[in-house]
Amino acid sequence: MSNKSIKKTVFVIAMVFIMGFSFALGYLTYYITIPGRAKKLMQVADLLDKYYVDITYNAETGKYEYANYNDEDYARALAEAMTDVYSGYYSNEEYAEYISDANGYQVGIGVTFLNTQINDLIIYKTIGNSPLQRAGVKAGDKIIKIVYNGVTTFFSDYEYQTRYNTFVSVLQSIPLSQPFDIYIDGVTDPFTVSKEQYIESYFEYKDNEYSAFFRSEDYATQNGQPKLPEMKTVAGGIPLLANDTAYMSFTAFEGNAYSEFVSLMAYMKQRNKTKLILDLRNNGGGQVSIMGEIASYLVNDESGVENILIANVVDKQGNRVSYFTSQNNYKDYPIEIVVLANEHTASASEMLIGAMISSGTLNKDRLIITKNVSGVAKTYGKGIMQSMFMPTDMSFVLKLTSAVVYWPNGECIHGKGIYTTAENSVADIDNKDSQLERAIALLAG
Repeated sequence: MSNKSIKKTVFVIAMVFIMGFSFALGYLTYYITIPGRAKKLMQVADLLDKYYVDITYNAETGKYEYANYNDEDYARALAEAMTDVYSGYYSNEEYAEYISDANGYQVGIGVTFLNTQINDLIIYKTIGNSPLQRAGVKAGDKIIKIVYNGVTTFFSDYEYQTRYNTFVSVLQSIPLSQPFDIYIDGVTDPFTVSKEQYIESYFEYKDNEYSAFFRSEDYATQNGQPKLPEMKTVAGGIPLLANDTAYMSFTAFEGNAYSEFVSLMAYMKQRNKTKLILDLRNNGGGQVSIMGEIASYLVNDESGVENILIANVVDKQGNRVSYFTSQNNYKDYPIEIVVLANEHTASASEMLIGAMISSGTLNKDRLIITKNVSGVAKTYGKGIMQSMFMPTDMSFVLKLTSAVVYWPNGECIHGKGIYTTAENSVADIDNKDSQLERAIALLAG
């Protein structure tokens, strides 16, 4: 070999060695300098990948299969393990669905269950403008069977712990817009419904003569989107209400809730009502921005200012952000207010109650709360706020509890809830809305 070839070979070997050494040194430097918790997470992930056995039997192939975890699985597991029940990890697809739900776009029959009653199939709430609500199924009804295409599924035939999953599985097997029958315990005739695309509605209104609500004419779509529900009025209300009193029930601060509320306030004014029973029972909250717009009709400032403080929030670093109404609509249409609440009244609903109490448009002697099964009358007690965070590569979204909420008067109800007077702590009575009756009596007195 010539001296020239030997030199060339030595040069190539040296360069390979230098590059390899530089890479190893770079990795070692990176590994040493990364934060300790990130290093531990990498070590845990490596050990899980190498040794952890998560095996399931595939009945179709007759073989056992090992689970494989990707980066998103690890990120989701960390987020869920380290955060509260209000926080969460969302893939981009999941986040798009979350936003769609928040804007009121729904697909299905419109049923929700409480975790404590999920396998009893006792309905917690039917969604406004949904097939189930339009069919006449109500909160508290118990689903006992479904009949579709000649096949009957009795949920009592299944193990108690599997009944909800069986219900979901049956629903998933039924195509969109195909009618099927749902049977309710204690009701002879079935309710015929179908899974549909629809836009959720949130408000209903009643006085002593008329009712108003928001419904789509049908479930046909326009340009691939469900039709917006429109306000309907029908004869028939709550005869016990006085001539000057209206009742509104309200399920969430989402979607078109503000525009619905504005329409109903205009209708209430047209009907010459000066007293309002606002039913926030089972209202779990929603978007603070929508709550603030609605609050502009329900809070007041005697000095006449337009922008009324409704809440202060304080983050982990002690930074304070104040939320105000965009205007003062209450001064143009002052009304007397009574609020109904229960243990499922939470979050933005509690913020609204706090804003009304702080501004003086609601007093504790006009706040009626349902007693829970322990005989205690209080709201849920969620005085914290969540925010959305996205990394620079926008590959996922984290919903994190990010601030503590304080009422304008400085009170925080997180973990405690809102209480009322003994006289306004009202127990449920079968076949009777005792809280509404108490509200009617207060306004009459």
